[in-house]
Amino acid sequence: MKRIFEDLCLWVKEEVTIFHYLDIDDIKKLPPYFELLEVSEGEVICEEGSVCDYLAFIISGKIEIRKNTEFKGKHIVIGILSKGAIVGEIWLLTD
Repeated sequence: MKRIFEDLCLWVKEEVTIFHYLDIDDIKKLPPYFELLEVSEGEVICEEGSVCDYLAFIISGKIEIRKNTEFKGKHIVIGILSKGAIVGEIWLLTD
């Protein structure tokens, strides 16, 4: 598992702009701060209005960003994020 996190951290350095400036020694310190989460299709990772206290990097697949409408159970898709995208940055900047 440790190797997976090391590989993930190296991927983050290459693919996520905010990490480009870290040197390899700094990257090697990141694994304890990461958690690998696999999400099934259709699974909700955070709902509108709830507190989502994490920052996530999409390493494969796609996620939909949905906005609830005034009609119960109905929503609109306002964005689709894929590999390399960051989710949760608003929480990081506002908390």
